[in-house]
Order: sequence, then C-alpha cells, then structure tokens
Amino acid sequence: MIVPRFRIVQTDEHLIIIVKVPYVKISNAEVYVEKFKFTFFLKPYLLNLNFKHELREEDPSSAVYDHNTYETTFKLRKKNIGEFFEDTDMINSLLNKKKDKGEKKKTFKIEVLGGQDFNNEEGKTEEGKDIQADEVKKEPHEVYSYGFNRGFTHFFDHLEEELLELCELDPDRSNLLERRELKLLSEEQKFDVDHYLADKFENPEIERIAQEKLAMYGVPSKVKEGHDFNETKDQSKFTEEEWNIINKLPKKEYLIDDNKDTLLLQLVDILFAFLYEYRSMEGDFTSESGWTLNKLSATLSCFTEETDVRSVILTSMRRSLIYPLYRSLDLSYKIKEDLVQYLRGGKLVLLKVFLKIKSIFERSEPRYLLNTLYIDDFCLYLQTIDQKRYEELANQIVALKIDKKDISLDLEELEKEALEIIEDEKNNPGGQDEEEEEEEEEQEEVQEKVEEKVEAPQEKKGLIQVIGETKNDDESEDELEKLE
Repeated sequence: MIVPRFRIVQTDEHLIIIVKVPYVKISNAEVYVEKFKFTFFLKPYLLNLNFKHELREEDPSSAVYDHNTYETTFKLRKKNIGEFFEDTDMINSLLNKKKDKGEKKKTFKIEVLGGQDFNNEEGKTEEGKDIQADEVKKEPHEVYSYGFNRGFTHFFDHLEEELLELCELDPDRSNLLERRELKLLSEEQKFDVDHYLADKFENPEIERIAQEKLAMYGVPSKVKEGHDFNETKDQSKFTEEEWNIINKLPKKEYLIDDNKDTLLLQLVDILFAFLYEYRSMEGDFTSESGWTLNKLSATLSCFTEETDVRSVILTSMRRSLIYPLYRSLDLSYKIKEDLVQYLRGGKLVLLKVFLKIKSIFERSEPRYLLNTLYIDDFCLYLQTIDQKRYEELANQIVALKIDKKDISLDLEELEKEALEIIEDEKNNPGGQDEEEEEEEEEQEEVQEKVEEKVEAPQEKKGLIQVIGETKNDDESEDELEKLE
C-alpha cells in the first residue's frame, strides 16, 4: 500500500488532517477514528496515524474533497479542548504504531530441568526482566562495533576500496579507544600550517562569509524572521524530494538506554559538519560537499564517540582547520553560534538537515554507505527526542568557552611567528636588496646569452661568403653559360 502525502494543522478544538490522493473515487474512502489513532483507506492508499493524545471516537465533523488540488480535509475533534498535539510534523513518528500505556512487555519463564537453581546467583535477573548484551556497559577498549547505536561489525569485509575512501582507519581492527588515538594522530599529520596561515592573514573572503546573515536551511523565505516555522500553516513544509525520502525510510522503534547521550553528541558532530559546509558555500552545495561532510565529521570518518559536549565541539573545530576549503577559527566560532540556533529551531529543521545529508550522500559514491551506517537511523531517531533535550544541548554549547590553546594545534605560537615575519617585512622593506641584486645578476646573464645567440647567424653568413669567394673561375664561368 502507498502512504499518501499529508499534513496536519490544529486549533484548540480540532485536529485538521489534509490528505492528498489524486485520481481516485473519493466516495470509496474509509475513515476510522479510535482514541489515539486515525486511519484512512482508499485503494491503493493507506494512512495510519498514531497520536500522543486522544481524539473523540466519532466520525469527522467535516470531510471536504478539493478536485483541483486532489486534497481531502478531515476535521477531527480533540477529546480535551485546548490540548496541544506535539510533533505533528514528525512523519515517521506518526506512522509508527504506539504501544498502549497499559500494555506490558511480554516475558518468558524458563523451567530448568535437572539443573541447579541459580535464582540467588550473581548474574541472575529478577523474574520478567529482559537480558540484553547492551545492558552491560562496555569500556572503550572493549568496543569494536560502530554505526548508529553501535549496530554494525564487519560491515566493510568485502568493501575494502570503499573503506579507504570513507574512513581514516579500519574500524573492525581497532577498538573505540584506538580509534580516538588514531584520529588525533591523523589530524596532527594532515594539519597544513601554510594553508591555515594563508586563510588567517590573506583571505578577507572568510570574514565576509562568517559575518553573512544566512537563512536557516529548509525554512521557506516567506516565513518571516521571528516566526516559528514549526507552527506555520504553510501548504507544504516538506519538498517533494524530502517527502519521497521520508516515505522510504524504514519503520523502526528504538529502545536505547545507556547510549542516548552518545547518540545526541554524534548528532551534534554531524550537524556541525553540515553547517560548516552550508555557510562556507553560502547556502549552496557542490559535488565536493559529500567529501567535506564525511571528513569534517569524526563520527562519519573515524567512527568515534565522544563523552561530553566540550569534546565534540573541540573535535569539530579542530577538524574544521584541517580538511575544508576555508580553514578559519573565526568561521568555526560562527558555526558554533549557528549550531545553537538550529538546536533551538525545532525538530522539523533538524529533520530537514539530515534529509539533505542523506540526499547528498546518495549522490556521492561510496558515501551512500554512511546512510546505512548512520544517517537513515538519525532521520528517524531525532524525531523521537524531546525538544527540551535539544534545548539543553544548545545551552551547554552556549556556555562553552573555547580558546586557541584548547584546539591543540599550537595555533598561538604559529600566529605569533607569522605576525613577527609580517612586522619585519613592514619595518624593513630594504631587507630584500640582496634578493633584488641576485635577480638583476640573473637578468644580466640572460641578456648576455640572448645577445650571443643574435650574433651567431651573422658569423655563419660571413663564412658562407668566404667559401663562395674561393670557388675557381672555371666553375663560375660554367654556371654563367648555363644561365645564358
């Protein structure tokens, strides 16, 4: 069955669902409303929406079909007038089946026959409690898995060439602790001092880019500044491409306990990479954007995990001085501000960002593999996070104070030496006299060689004349007779 395009708006009393179903006989449609669930069926379309709050179990108070737009508008009554239905833009969350609050997880009892009773032994859980390997929190040197929620191992067993293109290390041969060490080593080796100093002192374009007032990605230009995009009643909050991507995402439920903070920190790392490229390219993307996003994010290129917000931001800022086209700490500080704006902007904006990342990687072979490892799951998972958690992350980032010395690339010393050289050149313009004298000597040598080459043909001409004069008279007379 096909999931039709839809959007939802609400008032204090009603929830309004607009469903687009072209080229159908609308009179054959079936609609059901049951507590938290709304169902629309009209072959070949099926829409099952699950809400966090209850609806009145009655037929829609109105249902209107527009033949020009192929849209059917259903007006449903809320059980509790004034209640606000959150996350009506989180498509995948609405499509996932919600468990009843009273529903208990099924458990199984195992009867031990002819064995010892281990009820009081260490390692035995209480009756009814699930046993999962992930419940045991592993140390970094014990973790060899990677991907979203450490969900993959041996993913690259038959993808050696792709691994070399995507990653700076082999995740199957290094544990989490070793990956962090290899990442730092790689960053130190690839830091280009000349590139950094050139951008620091000789590239005024970077300052303009950092100061540019750039619209948030995915927010329509007609949404005025200061208005909440999440609350706008714009006809379409998702483009056709975005909707198609959302519709193809798998239906999953995530039961994540110990790894929640890690996933949010990885989300911040990937978001920083996207915003750096977005601002550097002034709101556009290029054929190289996939490479840049891949390299800027330590999560996507080294499969690492950080332990706190400060470590994530430091890593992102350090890598922004090593890999992208523009390598500027001032630009990184601006991205840090952008990061706060996006985290506070709501889940809809974040979802649009990750849908764009997925789209970029789909067109950048072999980076489409990163969608499988991380991005697809983040597109789904970020919809389930309470907005308050994003607000907390934003507040933590605002409170961070990061200096050049924290980046661990000796930036202060490098800039100091560069400034001394620049100052010497300004104060001692005659210091180049020796170089100018050497250049003049070289020019004089070149001039002499040119003059010698000019005189050479004249000498050859004289030699020909001499040879001509030594001819005997008989030969000359014979030549004259022939001419006559």
